[in-house]
Amino acid sequence: MQDSSKCPTCATPVTHAHLNYKLAKLSELATALAPADRVRPAVEIEAAKTHLERHKAISGSSTIRATSHMGVDDPYRPELSNYWPCLACRPGNRSGFQCTRRIPEPQTNGPPPSRGAPWPPIEDADDDGLVNVEHHEACSGCYAWIPNKAPGIESRCFTCTEASCQAFDAEGSCPAGFSLLKLDDEDVNSSLDVEAIVEGVPLAGFNQVDKEILMRYVVEKDVSAKTILRGIAQIAKREREAILRSQAGPSATQNEESGVSSSTEASRPLAEAAAAEADVERVNAARSDLIRNVVRYEATRAGHRVLGQSSTFGSGRSQGASGSGSAGSSNSLLLQRVIEPTKIQGPIADMLATSSFCLDCLQGVIGHFAIWWWMEERPKALKEIKVAVKDDCDNGIECDLRTYRMHAEAKNHICLPKSKLSASSSQPSGSGSGSSSGTAASSSSASGNRTQTTAEADSSAATGGSAGQPAPGSSYQLRSRASTTAGRGG
Repeated sequence: MQDSSKCPTCATPVTHAHLNYKLAKLSELATALAPADRVRPAVEIEAAKTHLERHKAISGSSTIRATSHMGVDDPYRPELSNYWPCLACRPGNRSGFQCTRRIPEPQTNGPPPSRGAPWPPIEDADDDGLVNVEHHEACSGCYAWIPNKAPGIESRCFTCTEASCQAFDAEGSCPAGFSLLKLDDEDVNSSLDVEAIVEGVPLAGFNQVDKEILMRYVVEKDVSAKTILRGIAQIAKREREAILRSQAGPSATQNEESGVSSSTEASRPLAEAAAAEADVERVNAARSDLIRNVVRYEATRAGHRVLGQSSTFGSGRSQGASGSGSAGSSNSLLLQRVIEPTKIQGPIADMLATSSFCLDCLQGVIGHFAIWWWMEERPKALKEIKVAVKDDCDNGIECDLRTYRMHAEAKNHICLPKSKLSASSSQPSGSGSGSSSGTAASSSSASGNRTQTTAEADSSAATGGSAGQPAPGSSYQLRSRASTTAGRGG
């Protein structure tokens, strides 16, 4: 160091100096791991210096960025790599969006990673201080770089918020298969095994007896995941349209009224602001409920689902909510705990009707909302598979005795409580006796309420968690960013 009285980093005068214990320990560790007999030969050191000078002359920079893996022919020299702009930094990508905070073009003659080829870890680029990298993220499937904010473009799963390059990819899909789909998209069918979902997911609102009837229908009639998701989407859209009509009605009536006082006009902005704030709180609460209740599988990057062993229909066993087969065995009088379903109404209906989800979360949507589709489908399904029709339980899906085998086998619980049928929402009131579906119009008055019912809260308190959370030992888990990062090692 030419001037030892100045800091080598900021060039300000040094006021004090002390031993850096962390660096000292790192130095000792490096010496222990790489003793003198493993030091690179002098000829390789000279070759590296020559390569650095050549790189500096071409690129104008003395920084060479290396990947984390080592070359096969040289255990000391890492392979060299450059950081490239993301899929939307250059104009002409499929989405039509171009980043406003662009990553600069690298000083190299090599091409960027081809479609599906490995990209450098974006965390490394952030550590190295790459310009504007903080405004980007990596696709959770193929790890290609994309903008983390693109107005008007869906690049994240609505529930798990994992990012997908689908909107920016040249072919309109993630090369690794991590795509986002709406509930009624045509591409849903090819990647979801509905039999595995019905067997492996604790279906909200179903006791073991009702679940076995559903499973029989799925197997005998080859019901697809697309059929179930499309049924859920239809209910959500029906409810959403009813809400929009109810919101448009009062405003249209007000526009026709005359003689509105000036005081009313003056107070209207305050009332509208308060209503808007309440709407935001209601939507946030509904989204929290949806995220909590949509069960997401832990999925490997190879696309294999981490499921419990599927049981054979009719054997009286199920993985259920606890992941144990014994609780639902045919000689048990007490069935497994039933997860309380969330009604498809208010903001929940709007989210299900308009949002996009990854395949993992679509499985969770089936698990938590299939009961409303099954209420409408069940009367027809029982005739097709020739199952005897049972009388509806007076308390329906809110019955406290539905987990007792004798009562579950005697009564149908895939129906609304009879006390609520007169004020039913868009949730179908269909039952095993073939009653007609409920209408959506009357549900708008209840859309302001939080979607978690009292029964859900009681069930949550009794079990030590929310109604939609998996029980300990279950074969499915919430996917986290940690698992995504760990997937890079594969």
